[in-house]
Formats: sequence, C-alpha cells, structure tokens
Amino acid sequence: MVVLPPDRTAPTPLRRADVPPPAGQPRRPAGAAAVLRAILDHGPVARSTVARLTGLSPAAVTGHSTQFLARGLVAERAQTPG
Repeated sequence: MVVLPPDRTAPTPLRRADVPPPAGQPRRPAGAAAVLRAILDHGPVARSTVARLTGLSPAAVTGHSTQFLARGLVAERAQTPG
C-alpha cells in the first residue's frame, strides 16, 4: 500500500498540540510528526520508504499510519507497478 497526503487546496501547517492526549493513550509526537512530515514531503510514498526516511521501524510507521487513516489525515491506494 502507498500512503498519500489527503487532497487539499492549500498546505496546512503542522503544529504539535499543547493538549495532553486522552487518558490511557500514549503521547508519541516525535515519531508521528516524522511520519506525517515524510508523507507530506515525499508522498505518495510507501510505508517502507517512510521507515527508511524517518529511521523508525516498519511496525512504528504502520502504527502511526493506522492512526492517521482513522483520523482522515491520510489515504491509502494500491501501489501501481513501475
């Protein structure tokens, strides 16, 4: 699967929230921010490429991508040959 940024007419600046996460949810801003930045800078991009670009494990990239998908921040499409 290829992870790509959502369609937008203008870029939206990224900002780290000053609000703590809900109870029971871990705070992972550094890894999440790195994954999202890689997608925005290089997208559409494969998760394996995001892992290589960020230095995060493929599992970490998948975890962040799953959260972004659930929130509608990114979309997936099938990887095209070539």
